[in-house]
Amino acid sequence: ILPRDDIVDGQEVSRGQPIATIGSFSGVGPHLHFEIRTTMNPDGDWYPTDIDCDGDGKGDGYYPSLSAVLAAGFVDPVEFIDARRPFEILKPTQSAPANAGPKDNPNKIEVEVQIGIHGLNSNDFNVQIGGKNSSIVSVVELSDEYVLEVMPPTQDTNDLYDLTVSVGSASDTEIDAVQYGVSNADVPLVIDRSGSMSGSKIVDARNAAKQFVDLMNNGDQVGVVSFSGDARVDFPLTLITSSNIKEQAKSAIDLLYASGVTSIGDGLQAGQDELNNRGDATHSWAIVLLSDGLENTPAYVADVLPGIPDKTDVYTIGLGTYVDEDLMQNIATETGGEYYYSPSPDQLQEIYSLIGGRIAGEQTITSKSGTVNGGETKIETTIIDFLISLVRFLVSWSGSDIDLTLTDPNGLVIDPNVASTDPNISFTSGSTYEYYTIESPTSGEWRMNIKGVDTPLGGEDYTARVTGKSDLTLSPYFDKDRYETGQLITVLASVSDGSGPITGASVEVVVQAPSQSLSAWKSVNGDTVPTKPLRESVSTLKSLYKGSLNLKSPGQQSSSSPVFYLYDDGAHGDGQANDGVYGNLYTNTSDSGSYIFNFEASGTTTGGSSFTRITTRSLFVAPAAATGSISGTISYSGSQVGPVYIQAWQGDPTMYGNPDYLTSISSPGPYILSNLPDSGYYLTSYMDSNENGIRDENEPRAVYGLPHMPSTVIVSGGNQISGIDITIVEGVISYPNPCYPNRGQIIKIANLPLNSKVHIYTISGELVRTLDDVSEISIGGSSTTAFWDCKNDAGEEVARGIYIYLGTDDIGNKRTGKIAIIK
Repeated sequence: ILPRDDIVDGQEVSRGQPIATIGSFSGVGPHLHFEIRTTMNPDGDWYPTDIDCDGDGKGDGYYPSLSAVLAAGFVDPVEFIDARRPFEILKPTQSAPANAGPKDNPNKIEVEVQIGIHGLNSNDFNVQIGGKNSSIVSVVELSDEYVLEVMPPTQDTNDLYDLTVSVGSASDTEIDAVQYGVSNADVPLVIDRSGSMSGSKIVDARNAAKQFVDLMNNGDQVGVVSFSGDARVDFPLTLITSSNIKEQAKSAIDLLYASGVTSIGDGLQAGQDELNNRGDATHSWAIVLLSDGLENTPAYVADVLPGIPDKTDVYTIGLGTYVDEDLMQNIATETGGEYYYSPSPDQLQEIYSLIGGRIAGEQTITSKSGTVNGGETKIETTIIDFLISLVRFLVSWSGSDIDLTLTDPNGLVIDPNVASTDPNISFTSGSTYEYYTIESPTSGEWRMNIKGVDTPLGGEDYTARVTGKSDLTLSPYFDKDRYETGQLITVLASVSDGSGPITGASVEVVVQAPSQSLSAWKSVNGDTVPTKPLRESVSTLKSLYKGSLNLKSPGQQSSSSPVFYLYDDGAHGDGQANDGVYGNLYTNTSDSGSYIFNFEASGTTTGGSSFTRITTRSLFVAPAAATGSISGTISYSGSQVGPVYIQAWQGDPTMYGNPDYLTSISSPGPYILSNLPDSGYYLTSYMDSNENGIRDENEPRAVYGLPHMPSTVIVSGGNQISGIDITIVEGVISYPNPCYPNRGQIIKIANLPLNSKVHIYTISGELVRTLDDVSEISIGGSSTTAFWDCKNDAGEEVARGIYIYLGTDDIGNKRTGKIAIIK
């Protein structure tokens, strides 16, 4: 990029004015790195896009941390935010308000915001609803937004209230974005009845849909829409005022039969038409869409999706081998809903139950499967913690006859007769399910007594599921909406209650992947632990892999395993340590298809009670359009030993958060990153000398290119790029960084070369302090550590801002880095 002769450094330019020319130079073809830097900070430097506030040798990100912005000299971050990316509330909005529940007993809501700064936490945000401060119980940072879990304040009346979110003086307001009042939902069930749904698919779909209807509450609205080549309304959206309405809806579902072609768009549009024409504007709107195939006749989803309003969340269920998984996930993503994959029809009842709970704001406490024979009683136990205000105990099966009774923590047996006389207990049954709903349940261990009444030879398979209303929630996230084969998946989960984050929990993830069965693996590889992901049950995967995991040592287990743990240590892509957000990387994404992530969190509440929460999410991984590779050699001449990791970020020169691609070698030497789609990549490498699977501050590392100006490696047309060599070096760390001297903190600069003298400079190059006497320098082992009290050579406290340290030993070896001082 060539500057124009009439443009000089520091000159003001106007909108539309040419400032540079793109072209070749010295035989090098067009290769564009283009930045518009609109304002300089008070020290004369550019916006701090490359501030190294954590001392790791690289910038904190294209959107730096708030502390970095303040330390760089900005009195308030609003100028920085407005210049880089608008601060905006994405959800809820006036057109799609969040339901906070009753005015005097509100429930948690999620607030999604876009802001151009990384690394914010709950202390950086302020949320007001109706002009009243709200409690922020959790903050989850995704690739391009933050999700705030917020406990709304009480209000005087059930009504709509404005929502304001701010960071410093930067803020955004959504008018009438939070609805207080009774939480009800309007839900059309949109069911595929094309010819491919014949047989067990349509039978199980009918049973699952009828169970969903029975689980809905009085005050909700339910409708039934089915589609093949065209859509029809089988039961119009109707207010549930009694069990009679539910019976009418279930009768309509029973009349569904399979034939014809598939127009998913027609079904989606008919469901939305029901909401447009009959929906209650004060209710939440959702569509539950089930399909097992590819759309092959208009209307097509692409033509309908733009007309789905923000208010409608579409929950999609992809059934079986031939469903268009990519399309079903896209529908859910574009509408703010969720995608679920059901490998076989017998899993539909559990998925419909899960979606029903999500729409109703319920958490899943446990889900267990088993087999019961005729005359046999199986017992499944679960702990109900004191934060659960309403609980449902449900058992479902495919056919035959099963009975369910309960035993509470005091030994009281609850059966349909007891339920009929207790106003806090209700009992509901269908041909393939039974459940109890209990308000204000006794906390402690409950038993589900599952009796086989009339079962086939070999028994009847069942699923026992417990859901409940609670402010203690497990909320899973992926950092992006779309992944391609070979990409690493950042898996996150927030665990919090109404008062704040839950720390110290165990969060386990089991991944059911779109690959072969265990029997298929063993037919080729014998009785070995599979290295390929499997499409097997959660219990089978746990028995195969869980025994090899070491829960006490974060990072020891491979995240290529289908059973792994999430950590709240600030080192697994989880943001801040001990903030109730848990994270890790899942790496085994070589196969395209739907991956089912099963989450289970357990621990102790802030009140000392044990708890368990589980949930499930599906994620479609698309095939990479073109795949190339990057290879080279990793060199290292230091004394540490261990495996070497090579990380690649796709299109992100700041390399913030978890990488997109990863490989490892047993020691320095040749490496190759394979299966890379066409893109620009930024590479780092580090030696994992303590072999814990994550990079610690004292481990050698390097960036391909300069530390603060990494070089881009371009993969295009699936080409194989070689010669990308990286030399890793011992890392220098400075901490605490940023430093707050007003709190009595001093800065330690560790891992400097032996006999180093350290000079501290302002970012403009002025020498501030020289550290060279015994009170400022200590030598231990093979390195030097310097201590800085944040004062200049005259003994005066330095101003806040960014400072450069330069450590030089007696033979000329140098180490440098940046330090942020905040006051």
